[in-house]
Amino acid sequence: TFEAGEDETPIWSSDGTSVAYTSARPGAPRRLIRLGIDGPGDAEELWQDPRHFHAADWSPDGTTIVLDVQNQATSGDVYLFPLDGDRTPRPLLESVFNERSARVSPDGRWLAYASNESGRDEIYVQVFPELGGKRQVSTNGGVQPVWSRDGAELFFRGPNDLMAASVAGEDAPTVAAVRPLFNDRFIRAQSPGNHTTYDVARDGRFLMLESVAGLESMYAVASWFEELKARVPVP
Repeated sequence: TFEAGEDETPIWSSDGTSVAYTSARPGAPRRLIRLGIDGPGDAEELWQDPRHFHAADWSPDGTTIVLDVQNQATSGDVYLFPLDGDRTPRPLLESVFNERSARVSPDGRWLAYASNESGRDEIYVQVFPELGGKRQVSTNGGVQPVWSRDGAELFFRGPNDLMAASVAGEDAPTVAAVRPLFNDRFIRAQSPGNHTTYDVARDGRFLMLESVAGLESMYAVASWFEELKARVPVP
């Protein structure tokens, strides 16, 4: 993007041909934009709303964009924006608690998100898109859930470490083997619960943001398994 203003929270379509993001300009409602990257074309405005919202994820089947929406009455909520039909967003998670950072598993079966319903931010997973079978993943606080590319693991940021949990199941998710991967000294942005500031590649490497002498830099974590073995010795 090149215009003056704020453009943030970009997300990829599952086929890698488009990016969606949120855009804000002074005196104008916030907008949801879709931009194709495989050829020339203009950015398409999908939706605008006076509330503050972020693009959180794009469903694997390409039909739905997941939004984090700030509602004055209910705090943070998770909405689904259909790309077909009348394109009317509908609330998926809406309560007095602050639900956000929702991510759909690569097979489209589970939804992971952060919520402060326990009194602090924790990570939860439910069936998607109808919801149900809710399981709490983190036990000592957690934000910014991100799925592994095969959907077998869910990563999140604990108070001090980048964490991982195994997720499986048939009709409802089961969670096991919650464990630290490496010390998370990396940047969490100004609002850690509202902005996911890392990602994981198909081969398991993590892309983090690190501040060195006041300068923000990308940082690839490639040997986390060796650090894990050192921290948690296997007999």
